[in-house]
Amino acid sequence: MSINGMFVLDSIVHGFDSTAANVTSRYGKSLLLANFGFQWSMVPDPYRLEPLRFFQPISADVLESILFLEGDVDAAVYHTVPAWGFLKDVSPMTVGRELKRRHPDRVFLYGGISPLQGEKALDDLDRQIEEWGIIGLKLYPVDVIDGEVKVLRFHDHKLLYPVLERCRKRGATSCETLRLRPRRVGTWLPAAQAPQHRSYPSLPAAMQVRTARS
Repeated sequence: MSINGMFVLDSIVHGFDSTAANVTSRYGKSLLLANFGFQWSMVPDPYRLEPLRFFQPISADVLESILFLEGDVDAAVYHTVPAWGFLKDVSPMTVGRELKRRHPDRVFLYGGISPLQGEKALDDLDRQIEEWGIIGLKLYPVDVIDGEVKVLRFHDHKLLYPVLERCRKRGATSCETLRLRPRRVGTWLPAAQAPQHRSYPSLPAAMQVRTARS
C-alpha cells in the first residue's frame, strides 16, 4: 500500500453524521450548513457533494473503501469530536470501533472530551481508555454549555492540567486540537501551549495545532 516505499498514515479520519436529526442546538444547524458551504466552495467538480449526498451519515463501509480499497493508506487514526452542544455525535465512535474491529493493526482511535464539562470530562476520558482503547485525545476549542457557547482556553490551568495529568497517568500520550482564529474566540495559540509542553514532556505530540475558519 505504500507510495514509493513510504508509509502512509492518515492521522485525522472522521465519520461525520451530517443529518438534521443529529442537531442539538441552533448552533449545530449552523455548523452543518457551514461545513456544507465549505466543501462546496473548496472542492472542485466532480468531487463536491450535492446536498442529498452530503447531509447523511458516513458509514464504516464507506471509510474502509476510501482508505484501504480506493486509497493508498497504510494506517489511519479515527477521531471522535467532543462538540456535543452542537451535534449529538459529530463523528460517532461506533464507526471508528467498527473500522478497528475490521483492521485492528491499521486503525487507531482518538477519544474526545470537553474539559468545559468539569469532572465529567475526566470520567469520560477514563471510560474511553478502558472501553474504546484510545491512544490519544481530541479537544475542541468551543462547546455549548447550558445553552451558551463557551471557549476552552489552553492557558486555563484549572481546566486543562487535570486532563493532561490524567492522560499522562493513563498512557494517552497524544492530543489533537482545532485552532480557531483568536479574533473571535480568545487565546488558542501555540504560545499559550508552552507551559503545558514544559510540564508534560511525556506527551511527545503534545499538541498538533490545525487551523480552521472561525
